[in-house]
Amino acid sequence: MSKKSAAESSRSAALVAAFRDGAPTADADALAWLQGQGDVDALSADSGLAAVEAALILGLAERIAAAGAARAKDVRKAARAAAHKLRSAGVQVPEAASATVWTLGREERAVPEPRALIGLPEEDGYVPFLLASYGEEEACLSGGAAGPVQGFRDDDHGHTSRSQARKVLDNAQGHHTMHEVGFHEAVALLERAFEAGAGARRPGGWGHLLSHVDADTLAAARQLDPFRSLATELDVDALHRPEPLLDGRFAVAYTGPSDLMAGFLEQAMKVVTEGGDPDERRARIEQVVDEAVDTSLDGPQRTSWAWGLNVLAVLAARAGDLEASRVARATALALEQGRPGRDIPWARELVNRQLSWVVEMVLRGEGAGTGQGPEE
Repeated sequence: MSKKSAAESSRSAALVAAFRDGAPTADADALAWLQGQGDVDALSADSGLAAVEAALILGLAERIAAAGAARAKDVRKAARAAAHKLRSAGVQVPEAASATVWTLGREERAVPEPRALIGLPEEDGYVPFLLASYGEEEACLSGGAAGPVQGFRDDDHGHTSRSQARKVLDNAQGHHTMHEVGFHEAVALLERAFEAGAGARRPGGWGHLLSHVDADTLAAARQLDPFRSLATELDVDALHRPEPLLDGRFAVAYTGPSDLMAGFLEQAMKVVTEGGDPDERRARIEQVVDEAVDTSLDGPQRTSWAWGLNVLAVLAARAGDLEASRVARATALALEQGRPGRDIPWARELVNRQLSWVVEMVLRGEGAGTGQGPEE
């Protein structure tokens, strides 16, 4: 490889890192062009070539198409070679416009406002998210699940056309557990989780996602307490009305860590199969349920679910379901205040259902072998 090509590759790699993760770069003009700002003809020949290579690595088809009409022959040639590579890989690349020596002026294109979707907590209390911000030519997407123990998991960052990004968000919003919220509210929620996680890390590409967002929006997000509208005192009555969290639009499932729950399932099965007085067996099953929910809600699960239920309370309130919001907030406060799992009706009911299902299956098996049904 020649020194010149090595230098170009180094510059393009630096541009890719700056575009994805907000890393520093000396090619600020080339980075701005990759982000949909400025004109490729305003770049030096070396910067233009590095920018085209970076656009190829990032898969920015619209940027490559724009460079295909550059006045500089080397840049134009590199862009058209890059377009061929993308098309060979199955990526649609717009046709480059013919270069001209005059113009009527650049068409003004409105840049869409950034959008954010937040989902209901998953089985470990982590909350799924999908955010999009827009440049003049392309869109940036960031998704994953957030929670205050790890900060985030399953994160993904990508770039696509603005129209495709809209389709992705619209499809995700069609799923009943994803709710659209204000972009600044989503940033406030998610960055609170990231900061609480180990190392206060951000997902890959988070800096680039926010690079398209105006400074005032980001400042507002970082000053916002996302839980400011929630009750500060535990509503004990709401805590003991867990139905909105068990069934319906805002129902969420708690199962406990699978390896831990497997041990309690074995205990429940042992109680059933040992026989004895039915009332004593039921009392022992109740004890297993209490121990299971107490143990499973210790440590990280308690922290994750307290935060996740606070997010649910915000989403339910935005949707007008004030009862679900009250119950979620009361349950979150009970977790934050250290109440045992057996005194958290929502969690206890779900663990009871989980263990009772196994008990019922075992009893039905016994009944099938003896001609009798489950104990009444």
